[in-house]
Amino acid sequence: MAKLNNKNAQGVSLPATRAAVEVTGLDAAIIAALVTKGTLAKAAAVSTRTIETWANERRISVVRLGKRCVRFHLPTVMAELRRCTVEAVK
Repeated sequence: MAKLNNKNAQGVSLPATRAAVEVTGLDAAIIAALVTKGTLAKAAAVSTRTIETWANERRISVVRLGKRCVRFHLPTVMAELRRCTVEAVK
C-alpha cells in the first residue's frame, strides 16, 4: 500500500502538502506499466495519432491523471488489441 514519506531523497523534511508517496508492491507494478502514447504507439507499431483515435473511440483503455495527462496501462491495452485479432479462414 502507499505510505506517506515526508522527507525527500536528501532526508530534508517536506511540508505536509508536498509529501511524497512511497509506492510498493502491486501498486508499484501497476504504475510501472503505465506508458505514454508515444511508447504505446511504438509497442503497437502504429502512429501516435492512431493511439489518440483509438482512445477517443474508446477502443483502448485510458488512465486520465489530469486534464492533459493521459497514460495507458500497457498489459491491458495489448490484451484489448489481441481481442481484435481476426483468425484466418482455412
